[in-house]
Amino acid sequence: MEDLVLLPIHYHEEYMNETARLINREWQKSMAARLLSLSTSCDEFPTSLVLVNQRTNLVVGHAKVSAVKTIPDAVYIETVVIDRMYRGKGWGSELMKQLHDYLVIKHNAQTAYLSTKGQEKFYMRLGYEKCEPIPLYGGFPLPANQINSNQNGNNINENANNNHIINNNQNTNLNQSTTNNNINHSKYIKSSSPPKGPAPPPMPPPRKIHNGLKIHTKTFMKKQLQGEQDF
Repeated sequence: MEDLVLLPIHYHEEYMNETARLINREWQKSMAARLLSLSTSCDEFPTSLVLVNQRTNLVVGHAKVSAVKTIPDAVYIETVVIDRMYRGKGWGSELMKQLHDYLVIKHNAQTAYLSTKGQEKFYMRLGYEKCEPIPLYGGFPLPANQINSNQNGNNINENANNNHIINNNQNTNLNQSTTNNNINHSKYIKSSSPPKGPAPPPMPPPRKIHNGLKIHTKTFMKKQLQGEQDF
């Protein structure tokens, strides 16, 4: 594995196009959008890193990492991919090992999180364990009973406000209805109903919801990083 090295792409833009093509072979997206995403890489997150075979100077893997704003010294590994031509050689494990080293040395990261579907055993071999889903971009979600109580409170306030508006406007509405009764509305009614258009498309399947929160279909996993790096 001595020929493999993990490099931050914002210091090695010569690998940008090849990395975009590698990712697109796994998850299709326009090259412009992919290159724009890679161009946001920086030292302070998000960070995109490329695994390069120094012997051939080819990009063979990629990883993207972001900070978890709600958990101190924690990172979220968004993407891990090895080129399909080079899978089964242990290069995915090598990518993760070098990524862990980078995160500890560069950022003093304490915990790494990720989510996966179908690769749980691979990450467990690397020391990851299953965990509860984490909020990545905002605060922690409220418990279901608090969500319900807040929603009920909002409904009560809205009802009170609506009743107040109705009471204030009741006399006006009565006066208007008396005047409107003397108006012939027949000129506003069409003599024939409009032609029917095509039937609407079917509704999309319902999302999995539990207590008002979307159920995650991926497995969240975490690993303690300190003490794992090799110098």
